[in-house]
Amino acid sequence: MSALRALALGAVLGLPVLSAQAAVLVATVGQPAPAFVLEDLAGGPVSAAMLRGKPLYINVFATWCPPCRAELPEIVRSYGRFKDRVTFLGVDEQEPAEKIAPFARAMGIRYRVAIDQGQMEASYRAHSVPTSVFIDRRGVVRALYRGPIPSTMLQKYLHLIAAT
Repeated sequence: MSALRALALGAVLGLPVLSAQAAVLVATVGQPAPAFVLEDLAGGPVSAAMLRGKPLYINVFATWCPPCRAELPEIVRSYGRFKDRVTFLGVDEQEPAEKIAPFARAMGIRYRVAIDQGQMEASYRAHSVPTSVFIDRRGVVRALYRGPIPSTMLQKYLHLIAAT
């Protein structure tokens, strides 16, 4: 998403407009989650504000990433168990929708997938993929996990945010 388009989208959604010199908020466990505005695979907006009010699990991945491929089957299974209590969001790191969509279908992803143009990397420290972010219904970061998340940890943190 171009910077101009992101600013226009932020204005439409009522988000504060920040200058290029504004400090980037960084996700910290126990603190409010930084705002984000992304585009989904169809070009529609996905923002933190739109997803607030229900627990949110974000999985930052890339199609070329072997550890991402290894963890996705458990994430997809967990979506089936938690979809009524937790919103799942896949966020691909800067690849084109034309590459992500077939990958998502092949992996069986049925939850929304968005594309990061660097904002998640900066605000959520997703410098390496995969990265998992768990946010409670009040918008507070409850856990960050970098690297392929073991099933036991995924279940633990999903239960944690589902219960809050």
